Amino acid sequence: MVVPWQMIPRYHPQVGPCDILRALGKHGAPRHEFDGGGRTAREGEDLFTLSGATAGLTIALRALGLPEGGGVAVPIYTCVTVFEAVRRAGLRCVFVDIDPTTFRYDLDSLVHRRDAVDAAILVHTFGYEGNFDGVSNLLPGRPIIEDCSHALGSRSGGMPLGLRGAVSAFSFNFHKPVSAGGGGWLIVNEPALLPAVRRQVEQLGDPPHRPAGRALWQRMLKAALYRRPWYGLLLGCGLLHADRPGTLPDVPMARMSHVEHTLISEGLVGFADRCRRYRDWARRLSEAAGPLAPACHFVAAGDDWNGYLWPVVLDSRTRREEAVRFFRRRGVDAYLLWLECLDAAAQYGYRRGDCPQLEDALGRLMMLPSYAELTAKQQRRILQAVKESGLRQGGRA
Repeated sequence: MVVPWQMIPRYHPQVGPCDILRALGKHGAPRHEFDGGGRTAREGEDLFTLSGATAGLTIALRALGLPEGGGVAVPIYTCVTVFEAVRRAGLRCVFVDIDPTTFRYDLDSLVHRRDAVDAAILVHTFGYEGNFDGVSNLLPGRPIIEDCSHALGSRSGGMPLGLRGAVSAFSFNFHKPVSAGGGGWLIVNEPALLPAVRRQVEQLGDPPHRPAGRALWQRMLKAALYRRPWYGLLLGCGLLHADRPGTLPDVPMARMSHVEHTLISEGLVGFADRCRRYRDWARRLSEAAGPLAPACHFVAAGDDWNGYLWPVVLDSRTRREEAVRFFRRRGVDAYLLWLECLDAAAQYGYRRGDCPQLEDALGRLMMLPSYAELTAKQQRRILQAVKESGLRQGGRA
């Protein structure tokens, strides 16, 4: 048994309170760019800096000029703010099941729903390429928006994810590949959409210097508490509620603040090395746990995957619950991601039974800490717990 203050947190914010305070006093961070090899998206041209990816998705959907109440395909397993973006754009979610071995769209499910679909949001879940070709072939002539909140640093066929859809959205919230506590990009790949996007962004007003007071303090508090010893102590005392099923988001629509702009610019420096460390750790975890889906698919993608998250699907809900308790007793915060997606989707028209594969897999899905800041000692402790947990025998490939 590991004492609470030694608990390895599920995430590690890359910025601390001191980084945020320091950014408050800075001005004039470099303009953001996204290098796609043959093409570079640039701030002020086709890259827009916003308060978050959800603001970007909302603006993108409005810019498409879809009919009021039109249907937008969304994977049932995703951050619930995606559902909210569709609603804010005056559109309707068409929920599509997922493949529980890759967490991509289940293409059979998409075929059954495509007559109701006017556009699709393609989520590159866990940083793994979301099968753009398969989805676009099933939806000819209908625009695809790439949600790259997990996908910075991932590629497909040598091209960074985010450059094939009509538009793409990136997030820099806490617990993203580059985490500044907030902020997002909207990249416009279809030139015809640029005027509509630019008009909406200009209506948001000038970029603020810092996030709103409450949001700023919440970020500073989270940046401090998602570290040892505070995280384990608060979790052990029941004062930190990390899993909140059914909650709906309060999503701001604004431009990126100067503070977020500065923190993101700094976080992008050396990001390629961070991805290498993500992938190296994911490979070590995979070797210890054996060929469990979906992690084995991601590791097999090699350098095309950014290594951002390490999920595993166990063979039953009971086995998952036992495994979570086992890891936490050993000071490793195994956790459940997007547990609230089904309850939230019900508030946007979803009916239980419409996406049976996700409903089954959600009860068997578990995540382990996977971030570049893990020390060698922490990595050894996690690997030892993986070997003792029986994941190799208790999963389902």
